[in-house]
Amino acid sequence: MRLGSARAAIVGIAAGLAIGAGPRAASQTPFNEDLLKAFSYRNIGPFRMQVRVADIAIPDSPPRDHLYTIYQAPWIGGVWKTTNNGTTWEPIFDGQSNGSIGDIALSPSQPNVVWVGTGDAFASRSSYAGDGIYKSTDAGKTWKNMGLRDSHHIARIVVHPTDPNTVYVAVLGHLYSTNQETGVFKTTNGGEPWE
Repeated sequence: MRLGSARAAIVGIAAGLAIGAGPRAASQTPFNEDLLKAFSYRNIGPFRMQVRVADIAIPDSPPRDHLYTIYQAPWIGGVWKTTNNGTTWEPIFDGQSNGSIGDIALSPSQPNVVWVGTGDAFASRSSYAGDGIYKSTDAGKTWKNMGLRDSHHIARIVVHPTDPNTVYVAVLGHLYSTNQETGVFKTTNGGEPWE
């Protein structure tokens, strides 16, 4: 298509859109700012550096008490949980020694079993190392470090679909040096031990 033809086509499309939008725009009720006065806006979740999200986990086929539950891990901000479909969020990992998160996984067969792998898994110069893998059996109320403390960066956790004690973990290890805890690990006993 020649340049003149392209310009003519663009002008024609723009004119058509303007004509089509004209009558509809004229018939709409003007926006009333008074409708917004009843709302008070506030921050309801992580922000600034937390816009970089490591993972989001939602229970598979949740029972009624998990229907609106979502777990979210910002880059360096621990783990957050909502039970009202995102209307409000609460931090549930703040009591642990490390807030850098690589992955979250929920047991498909027991959604109260939550696994969190620490250590930013983006593998960049600004990545923060973690201190292993954590497990909660009460939907994030309490946590226990289940090992792999020298893994530094856990990128992925997969829980068996019917056995919450069988878990696979992908470990990056140290980014700029060698270490033993790197590769894929498996437990069939809920985290004690890892092979």
